Amino acid sequence: MFGHQHTQRIDPLYEINGGGHSAKTVPLLAQPAQDEVVQLTVPPADHDTVEQIRFSLEEMSYTIKVAGGDKTILHNISASFKPGETVALMGASGAGKTTLLRVLAGDVGGKVSGEIKGNGRSLKGTRYQKLSQFVYQEDVLLPSLTPRMELGYLAALKLPQAMSRAEKRERAHRVLEQLNLQGCEDTLVGSVDRKGLSGGQRKRLSIASALLTNPSIVLLDEPTSGLDSKNAEDVVMLLTNLARQGRTVICSVHQPSWNVLTKFDRVLLLHHGRVVFHGPVPCMEPYFERQGVKSPEHVNPIDHIMRVIQEMNPVNTKSPPSAVPEDTKTQKTNRTVTFAERWEEEVHVNIENASPPTGPSQASLCDVGGMVEKEEPEGLFSIKRHAYATPVHTQTLVLLHRAFYDNLCDKRKFVKNCSMKIILALMVGCIWLNQGRPPTNQAIFPLTGAMFLLTNNCVMSTLFTTVMQFPIERTLIQREQRNGAYSLLAAYSAIFISNIVLQFFMSLLLTIPVYFMVGLVLTPYRFFVFLACLALLSFTGCVVGLMVGCAVNDTRDAQQVVLPTIVPLMLFSGYMIPYDSIPIYFKWLYHISFFQYSFAILRINQFVDITFDDCPELSWIPCFHTGVQYLQTPQVDLDPATHPMWFLFAMLAVIMCVFVVCGFFLMRWKIGKKQQ
Repeated sequence: MFGHQHTQRIDPLYEINGGGHSAKTVPLLAQPAQDEVVQLTVPPADHDTVEQIRFSLEEMSYTIKVAGGDKTILHNISASFKPGETVALMGASGAGKTTLLRVLAGDVGGKVSGEIKGNGRSLKGTRYQKLSQFVYQEDVLLPSLTPRMELGYLAALKLPQAMSRAEKRERAHRVLEQLNLQGCEDTLVGSVDRKGLSGGQRKRLSIASALLTNPSIVLLDEPTSGLDSKNAEDVVMLLTNLARQGRTVICSVHQPSWNVLTKFDRVLLLHHGRVVFHGPVPCMEPYFERQGVKSPEHVNPIDHIMRVIQEMNPVNTKSPPSAVPEDTKTQKTNRTVTFAERWEEEVHVNIENASPPTGPSQASLCDVGGMVEKEEPEGLFSIKRHAYATPVHTQTLVLLHRAFYDNLCDKRKFVKNCSMKIILALMVGCIWLNQGRPPTNQAIFPLTGAMFLLTNNCVMSTLFTTVMQFPIERTLIQREQRNGAYSLLAAYSAIFISNIVLQFFMSLLLTIPVYFMVGLVLTPYRFFVFLACLALLSFTGCVVGLMVGCAVNDTRDAQQVVLPTIVPLMLFSGYMIPYDSIPIYFKWLYHISFFQYSFAILRINQFVDITFDDCPELSWIPCFHTGVQYLQTPQVDLDPATHPMWFLFAMLAVIMCVFVVCGFFLMRWKIGKKQQ
């Protein structure tokens, strides 16, 4: 495709172990009521089967806390959806479309009442999660991947271990074909500064990601938003074809054209969180005509209906007098009549007068939302109560593979970063060239300055890289985790490991040239201790960056939080202010500063065994004969006898572990926090 950026064909499923080859059962849906045994039988070898679910809502309400009390967003919404249907969820801005979708997706944090049922049985928790997938309005994809790679990684994560790698590759390929993406399967997704897929292709790729597990219910938030009329029609036709395979497809749409709307099977129309119509698309216009809302000629009926509904007073929700039929006025004297109330009346009248149909011919074309439910057999699949299709260690390996590729695929950027580190190392090495050879009293201060610079660089480079990365990736992790791709533990582990490996490599490019150019002690043991200390320090900087990144909302907040977090620990590291000069009420910062422990390790490692050449034994000038004398001074207070190396390393490791745990729980809190 002209102008698109192509990349080398890489299939993650060739690299990642996809598990075994056969199984009788697969983990699907699941947290039933306590002591309830859920058994759904499965065809053993057909992983493309779509379980057909009659999906229904019963008295669904949603309430949030606001200043001054509670606010109800959704009011007793009841509806039923048949497999094979596409449902347009419509309403004016603020009607509750996206809120209802998020309630159905379990992506809200207020109080939800009511019940979601499948085939007459309650669906909740993991059981419901395995049946449904949610496609968000904004497409959040890794710009460095191609559609083939995107689906390859998700297939390795979301498809059961019972499937072989070949089966997973075949499944991903079929989904690409279903979504008409085979022509751009090796085109980069792209970003603002990197040309790639078009808007319609990105939307289809987002839908493809949701279809890998053959969900019975697909929820989409405004899939046509931002697309031109042709692409919008193509997306809706695609959703219709997917529904015909036995899925229930529910998507919110905002002011669709009549051509787009007529491609849906049913409409669920909301106003201020209440249902005002739910039924087949051809029945919507006749229904509102019976309510006194007749569309003028040459006007899109849905535009006119939405305009009349929006003109209702949002406080009193009174209908326009001309829109109220005469018989309704006589029945509802002295009270406000709304479209929602009239819809509830019509639903009750239809239910009271309904008789079970004896055959398809007796089923009404304009059935009232399918409100009469019948409990049916449980379905086609056997259920095991596992939240994810793959274990945590497999998820971590897949995410690590993806993270390393994402970081290393841009070779020009990688070489540029490496070059900058080497140039900085040469500059520092030239400034402190041979300061440690031979060891002298005059070199103590320059050497400690070089060590302080190295500790700061190891922390700050990894910290800023990580703290700027995580707020950007959080949305992707949040969506993939809520759609059942992987656990937060796997995501956190992959981010942590990939960052510490890459950033430690970058730190080596700086520290190794500096070590030899400055003239630090040249023994294998001292060099190993030096590298181990800076490695642990890089790891600590990474987890501090993760912790700060998890705690903030965006990169701007991250920049504002980093300095107040790091500067006090740096200030009380023992270099800028000696320990005996630190006020007693700030000494606790010295004892928790990872800068202090790493700086102490480097100084002890350098000075513990050396003898200074510029201090003769009979000299009357005060000077240090050995490095230990310097370490024992009150200003330094690092006597090797009271500060063993193992203790300093242990304290550095403990601080790092505390930050790791805090970072994980902050990530769990931030991502797990529901949106209201």
